[in-house]
Amino acid sequence: MSKFALQDNVRITSPNCRYFDRVGTVAAVVEGQDHPFHVSGLEPWALWFGANELVLAERPEVAA
Repeated sequence: MSKFALQDNVRITSPNCRYFDRVGTVAAVVEGQDHPFHVSGLEPWALWFGANELVLAERPEVAA
């Protein structure tokens, strides 16, 4: 079983990553990979992270 599920909001926790402390959404999970979590909402291309680089996050606020 995966640490995160599809559509989970996650915060990037890797301090050396340019996306540190930003929130995205898990768009895909590929079990058995070093970086199994595709996080969308940060760039128009795929960004993949490991479970140790993410934590569950609150849903981002949407401007009205």
